[in-house]
Amino acid sequence: MTLEVVSVNGDATSYYLDSTSHLVQEADGLRVLGSITHDVLQKVPLVVTETLGIGSMAPGALLLEAAKGFQCLSNQERSTRANDCLGMIKDSVEEAVNQCLQAAQHEYRPQAQKMLLRAALFGKSFIPEMNPEPCKKAIFTLRVLNAVRDYRVGLPLTWNELEHLTLPVLLDRLVYRRYFPLALQIADFLKLPESDGTSRILAHWACYKVLQPSQKSDEQIAKEINSKLGYTPGISYTDIANRADQAGRKQLAIKVLVLMRLGEDQTALRRALQSGDTDLIYTVLHHLRQKLSSGEFLMLIRNFPVAQSLHIRSCQELDMEQLRDILVQEDDFHGQGLLRIKEAYNTYRTDSHQASLVGAAELFRKAKSESACQMTEEQIKLNKWQMRLEESQQKPYAKKSLHDTVHQLLLDGQIKETEKLRVEFKIPERRYWWLRVVAHAQANHWEELANFSKNKKNPIGFEPFVDACLKNGNKIEAQKYAMKVRDENKITYLIKCGLLEEAVKVAQEQRSASSLTKVLVACGPQHQNLQSRIQVLLKVGLDVGEGGVTDTPATSGQIMHAMIWV
Repeated sequence: MTLEVVSVNGDATSYYLDSTSHLVQEADGLRVLGSITHDVLQKVPLVVTETLGIGSMAPGALLLEAAKGFQCLSNQERSTRANDCLGMIKDSVEEAVNQCLQAAQHEYRPQAQKMLLRAALFGKSFIPEMNPEPCKKAIFTLRVLNAVRDYRVGLPLTWNELEHLTLPVLLDRLVYRRYFPLALQIADFLKLPESDGTSRILAHWACYKVLQPSQKSDEQIAKEINSKLGYTPGISYTDIANRADQAGRKQLAIKVLVLMRLGEDQTALRRALQSGDTDLIYTVLHHLRQKLSSGEFLMLIRNFPVAQSLHIRSCQELDMEQLRDILVQEDDFHGQGLLRIKEAYNTYRTDSHQASLVGAAELFRKAKSESACQMTEEQIKLNKWQMRLEESQQKPYAKKSLHDTVHQLLLDGQIKETEKLRVEFKIPERRYWWLRVVAHAQANHWEELANFSKNKKNPIGFEPFVDACLKNGNKIEAQKYAMKVRDENKITYLIKCGLLEEAVKVAQEQRSASSLTKVLVACGPQHQNLQSRIQVLLKVGLDVGEGGVTDTPATSGQIMHAMIWV
């Protein structure tokens, strides 16, 4: 059998075929389908002729020749041949790279593709700023084309056809031909989005699986599908379940819409839990709540801890009464107490707030949650104090913490009331002192702060006094306490208060060179005399160190010089 091809100019070419064949027209060629062969007849693209043609002087052909020359075994021959060809295309290397890439795209033979791609990459190495994406796309796409052109798959696609069809369509064709593993490999290799790749392919595979006759039991097939699909997002289990139901395989109806219709409530919930799909589980729970009575529903989900936990989480946001019913049914007194606490802080009425806390304390007592019960009772007692204070002071104290209540009383000058609160609630001494110092400074109660500082039992030192005064903009008050801070912090706090002269004296007393250096660093342009004194003290025989006076004796002249400055 002969196939004759006639060009538009009337030129004819004959091809001899081994058997009766059929011709299939393609977008850029012709497929010749015989009894034992499958050939593609296509006009050779111009870029392939220019790049691979004998004697061609196109940039792509010269770049290919340069790449071949670079791969020669002889270094001398390699250098000469490559340099000669590169010199001829030094102004058109990018064009040569593009020609090699395009020629590779139209080649069917993997060896020819590799040769052209190596040449393109060789040329690209001389153009660092060239966009690498075209090379990357060509390599990835050619690997896909070579995979589907394999005789075991039999899809002789050309580059242009793939560009026209797009990759999702190619995956669809592989799926329709049941090449699921290859389709998954391609989707993973090209890093396609889940919705276009893995999810869609697995969904098709699952639907196909449930429709095929098998010697395996329905339960085994269901487990196989579940293990394959796992938690893959974007898969409609409902479609799979419907397909299984249509095929008369009820146990394979993994998703719940079919199982609900069949009245298998527990099975529906169990299958939903096996899928790991949270939205699906919530759908089942919603359906069961509408179908069953409250008691039946709660008894059902008791057998499924995960479903019960999800339902409790949902009730915490949407249905507090249902949550209360669950906690009562489970005799969860601690959970009921927490619910009453939440109710207490969601109400604006003081009496309701207090009643909820009292109820919470009783529930915590039943649950033997001693710490929770004690904290709740402390809050109840604080609420009573706050109500009394609001009546006497005519100021809002409700729903403040103990810390904020004491702080507000101190700001208002109510020292006696704060003392009562300190005793009643056993506020730690250090914490109370901190509150007093911060509040007095914030309220500008400087005289009260000074009187308070005279207390001999000071558990926090005078550093907080200095910090509080400075924070509230009173440097003069801060200076009163600076000399009272602990010795290890005295230099730092004297510098903070601007008492550099005193800091130098303390550093001399402590015989600390590092302290003198710290003061020297803190000196500004207005402290030139002090800077000179410190430099002399550091330099002359009054050498000091962290461990005390050094062993180096000072000369009489150095000592006299230092004494003059001191």
